[in-house]
Amino acid sequence: MYDPLYEIPKYKVRNEGYVVVTGGTYGHKKLFDTIIKLDLEKVVLQTGRVRPEPYRKVRPDWVIFDYDPEFNRWIAKADVVISHLGKTVIDAALTYRKPVIIVPNPEWRLTAGWEDAEILAEKLNAILVKEISPSAISEAIETARKRTPPQYPDGAKKLANEILKT
Repeated sequence: MYDPLYEIPKYKVRNEGYVVVTGGTYGHKKLFDTIIKLDLEKVVLQTGRVRPEPYRKVRPDWVIFDYDPEFNRWIAKADVVISHLGKTVIDAALTYRKPVIIVPNPEWRLTAGWEDAEILAEKLNAILVKEISPSAISEAIETARKRTPPQYPDGAKKLANEILKT
């Protein structure tokens, strides 16, 4: 088995007690519409191509934006990271050692499929949410706070050594 390739942290890792929520570049409106209903005090919400204004009106106390080129700095200081099935969950869990909740976007056809989502969630010790509801997301956050992401050896270093041998 090969060890995963993941980035080296660019930012200092710490816990500032907030939840990061993102749907990636295209956003995840159903997730955002659900998370806004929860009684969470500290949230950083990156909306991507979904307009952030309606969420700012409802939760002016949250940090809400559409895009940040230094998004990983928010991940580095998060308590929990919630995202769709994408690269962010890998960065959060392996690079920044954050508990992760994966919420696939039902508006998208899962290229990888549910079986792959389940495998990734297992490898990241993440929670896979299949039903997007306030109770499911709330329960997932509480459970995620008790989890520790796995640690894998640096696959990039191993790969580089293998390449240099040839």
